Amino acid sequence: MGRAGHPRCGLRRGGREAGHPVKEHPDLQDALDGGFPGAAIRLIGIAELAGAAGLVLPAVTGIAPVLTPLAATGLALTMTLAAIFHARRHEYAAIPLTVVLFVAAAFTAWARFGPYTT
Repeated sequence: MGRAGHPRCGLRRGGREAGHPVKEHPDLQDALDGGFPGAAIRLIGIAELAGAAGLVLPAVTGIAPVLTPLAATGLALTMTLAAIFHARRHEYAAIPLTVVLFVAAAFTAWARFGPYTT
């Protein structure tokens, strides 16, 4: 899987999935061979890019900080769906990292939506 919890890593992977032809990437070829459409892989890449940008940009710029917990919630949902996807394909080695990313996104959403926000 090769994806770490850092937003920059999400940007790199999301950019690879969203910006280039899927058939050119051998690590994404398994998804295509398994009947997963290329458009869905591109949509996942765009969602990861939007989530990474939504986590970082509002906090850095101070513009629309409500987007940070919304982006974190979206990423938590994406990681939930990713875990289900990997479990259905019997790719159990990818699930622990997905769970870690889910916990990080869920914690960020809780912390930003929670009673301690100003």
